Amino acid sequence: MWHALRENYWAVILAVVLHIVLVAVLIVSLVGTPPPLPDGGVKVIKAVSVDEGQVKAEMKKLRSAEQRKQQQEAERQQRLQAEASKAEQARKREEQRLAELRRKRTEEQKQLKIQQQERAAQAKAEQAQQAKLKQQQAAEQKRLAEIQKKNQQEKERLAKLQAQQQELERKHKAELKRAQEAEAKRKAAELKRKQEAEAKRKLEAKKRIEAARRAREEAEAKAALQKQMDAEAAQMQAQRQRQLATLKQQYMSAIASRVENNWLRDPGIPKGTTCQVDVQQAPGGFVISAQASNCTGGGVAMERSVETAVMKSSPLPRAPDPDVFDREIRFTFTVE
Repeated sequence: MWHALRENYWAVILAVVLHIVLVAVLIVSLVGTPPPLPDGGVKVIKAVSVDEGQVKAEMKKLRSAEQRKQQQEAERQQRLQAEASKAEQARKREEQRLAELRRKRTEEQKQLKIQQQERAAQAKAEQAQQAKLKQQQAAEQKRLAEIQKKNQQEKERLAKLQAQQQELERKHKAELKRAQEAEAKRKAAELKRKQEAEAKRKLEAKKRIEAARRAREEAEAKAALQKQMDAEAAQMQAQRQRQLATLKQQYMSAIASRVENNWLRDPGIPKGTTCQVDVQQAPGGFVISAQASNCTGGGVAMERSVETAVMKSSPLPRAPDPDVFDREIRFTFTVE
């Protein structure tokens, strides 16, 4: 009921005014002559008449006001309908946006699941690679042990050659001593055996020539032995350099593997992307600084992420040989 009164407010006001006017006219018509006053006079009562024209004018004003109110109410209803239509359109757009968000979320969950599967497969492959690397390291250690054994045998052989050389020198000195003693005997006997002097001189000269020849041959043998020792030492040095190169490569691979394990991969960075990484480290593998550059993809964000991964990898893997360690190293980081 109150809702109906609110909607027809001006109509109710108009009806109330009309009823008041009618009641006033009725009262005026029913009023008679008043009773006489005490002094015998008559009190004159002024009659109040209601002008019908005024009533019509008032009613016309009320109707105009009612019409304006109805027009305003109609315009309000139109505005409400327009706002309701806009709200409905906004609601539909919001429902579409929520549906799109749900679809994108479902798609992202699928992509996340695929990425998790890929990471699990990658972790499995890395474990297999680490197991293979351990086998290679064990084989390399075995090979190094064999090399050390051969080196020990070579040292023993060189020691034996040196002992033989010393024996030759001792024999040579003894021979020289015997030659000197023979020469002394020859000079002592020269006074007694003048006839045999020439023959003995020739014999002694022949002995000296033979001794000189033997000395020359021994010197040549000693030079050849020294040359052989130098060649073997050079060969051992070259072998050592190859060994250090292999260990260096393994060392760089171990560092790159640890950095990759600590790297947070951006799905937008394709496989095969590479960066050159310069690292300063202290003894024990503690990273002092890291700088990535020349990345083939990912830009500055890629460089920063690789530098962060290097700092998280501190301390770096220990060098397999002290000669392989270097305070400043450079390696290539590759997105696998």
